[in-house]
Amino acid sequence: MAHRFERSNGWRSTEGYLDDGIGTRTPDHLYDLRYFKYAIAAAELGSFRRAAEALGVQQSEVSRRIQALEDRLGIDLFVRHRTGSRPTAAGRLFLREAERGLRLLSDAAARTSSVRRAERGELHVGIIASLSAGSLRNLLFRYADRYPGVRITLHRGTHDDHYARLLNGTADIAFVTGKPNHPAISSQSLWTEEKLVAMPRNHALSASDMVSWSQLKRQRFLVSADGPGPEIQRHIIKHLAGPGFNPDIAIHELGTEDLLHLVSIGFGVMITSEAIVGARETDIVVRRLSDDEPLLWNAVWLTSNRNPNLHKILALARSRDFALTRGRSDHTSYRR
Repeated sequence: MAHRFERSNGWRSTEGYLDDGIGTRTPDHLYDLRYFKYAIAAAELGSFRRAAEALGVQQSEVSRRIQALEDRLGIDLFVRHRTGSRPTAAGRLFLREAERGLRLLSDAAARTSSVRRAERGELHVGIIASLSAGSLRNLLFRYADRYPGVRITLHRGTHDDHYARLLNGTADIAFVTGKPNHPAISSQSLWTEEKLVAMPRNHALSASDMVSWSQLKRQRFLVSADGPGPEIQRHIIKHLAGPGFNPDIAIHELGTEDLLHLVSIGFGVMITSEAIVGARETDIVVRRLSDDEPLLWNAVWLTSNRNPNLHKILALARSRDFALTRGRSDHTSYRR
């Protein structure tokens, strides 16, 4: 439907273009979401410079687009001053409604994406851990066996990567540790897994069935830059950092399997979970951490997602086979 905006200068908007009445047509800025995003960022951060830095663009682009938006609306959205900018009264009203509109548009896009995937029989799943073993591997295997017509696509990333995918509609569900702090995302606690430490087979601590954090204080920890790596790094720091001491953490842009190769040749030790047990190198051993809590895994999804394939995997995950179980709790040792 064409939108028309009568202006005192004779300009009007039709189908996303401005028409001056004599045949000249130029793009209407109100149809470019970047203008809104730049203005909202400037209001939140207090200056065009900080908005440009946060958005990864030049300050001149932010200033130019906001000025064009003001010209299109016929009002001043910001008061400029030497140290930054602040919204005018009219600007605050406009930007509040614009931010609300962007949220509604984002939610509509996410819902549309989930409906399209449902029609195609698709399910997009976010993971942060190896699928070599563990409850998640079993869950995906049983789901694929039960619903062979559903096409499953896996996405590996960090927690933040998966929350962003859920919000923008490119993923249906993710399996992560910890719970999200976002009103649009729902979560369900599913199962727990032991935290383990992987080390070379000839490591001095390999003779023990379990090790403590204090025994690991002087070790070098190998951590991935993505997946569960950032959370593992925070966990190591939480347990070992203290006045005058920071643990030795080496961050690599590698996946779990490649990190295990480094462990096997003596580059360091690795904190992991039970999912690693099925993918172990022959030259490493894994031992339980004696003074740590099990790792709680959660399913997270966008509350408004209507993809029926999402709700099928949630129902299976909540079943007796998976609900709050511990993958290997009946084992007393990981010695091999």
